[in-house]
Amino acid sequence: RMPEAVAEIDPTGEPLDTEIVFDLLERALVRVVAWRLVERTAAVLRYHVPISWATWGDEVDVSLDGSTVVVRSRSRAPFQLVDWGKNRRNVETVRAAIARLAPELRRAEPAPRAFDR
Repeated sequence: RMPEAVAEIDPTGEPLDTEIVFDLLERALVRVVAWRLVERTAAVLRYHVPISWATWGDEVDVSLDGSTVVVRSRSRAPFQLVDWGKNRRNVETVRAAIARLAPELRRAEPAPRAFDR
């Protein structure tokens, strides 16, 4: 099994708008890490983390499930057996960015749709 770290983060306790969360998180992460955004869909932000002394590079996925931000970091190299805590640190980097964004995320809750009223 390849090394992996996963976290579920609920910054507001309320459903969040995926597009707004992804926009905010994308801007926040570009300021603090040298990760490369390789994919952005309606369901996921996917980053590639450069090679370091601890890994041959990692892949970090961020997705949204209602009010929960799910962060998964795993080694990109199939032969990587140990990551020396690097995937956990990747997840903690995203967790810290979300904590800094929490006030903005509270304002980013989705507007009610016509059939919700």
